Amino acid sequence: MAKKVLKRNMHKLKAIIFDMDGLMLDTERLAIPSLRKAGNIVGLNLTDDIIIGMIGLNEDDAYIFMEKYLNRNVPKKEFAEAFYKDYEKTLSTKGAPLKDGVIELIDFLEEEDIKIAVATSTKTDLALKKLQLAGIGDRFKIVVGSDQVNKGKPAPDIYLKTSKILNIHVDNCLALEDSDNGAMSAFASGMKVIVVPDIKLPSSNTEDIAFGVYNSLFEVKEYLQTATQENGINL
Repeated sequence: MAKKVLKRNMHKLKAIIFDMDGLMLDTERLAIPSLRKAGNIVGLNLTDDIIIGMIGLNEDDAYIFMEKYLNRNVPKKEFAEAFYKDYEKTLSTKGAPLKDGVIELIDFLEEEDIKIAVATSTKTDLALKKLQLAGIGDRFKIVVGSDQVNKGKPAPDIYLKTSKILNIHVDNCLALEDSDNGAMSAFASGMKVIVVPDIKLPSSNTEDIAFGVYNSLFEVKEYLQTATQENGINL
């Protein structure tokens, strides 16, 4: 599943902004059992459709999605307590597994002097904890969590804020995402976005807006290496 990258040689690549869960860390799968357990505790039947629909959303928007889908109120405090208790226990025992190609891609970007940052729907404190558990916490100086913006993905706020902190225009930034909500967020900010799907294949709309779709971060690195060898990396 690889989509040919669209060539728009207009802007030099100066920064890559990474999503976290499902893109760099294989943590979406770890969260699913905790979501189901929390749902059972508060009397919610969280089906696959509901869980997949929440991927890429921040916590508040996930509750809105659940309530709309289930047509009932969600006891947010009780759900959150049950979820985080189980999820953090899982993280403490299993860690935050890295997806294939993460280290190699980061190493390559540092060699090319391309800035990197994280823009995640996870709250900042938990995001920093996950990155440390994964052994890459020291690789990212800029981590923007969902609690740092007013509107979460698919709104563009988090990518616009990360671009501002980097002091690099969105035209010179490339976002890496795994979810439809994340891809829409990056695209809405004006950035190009490469999608590396995780649990769910990209929708047709996501494929249309994506600069490229690849199977792994290894493939993203290979594309960027080839672009560097040819004409430099342009977006």
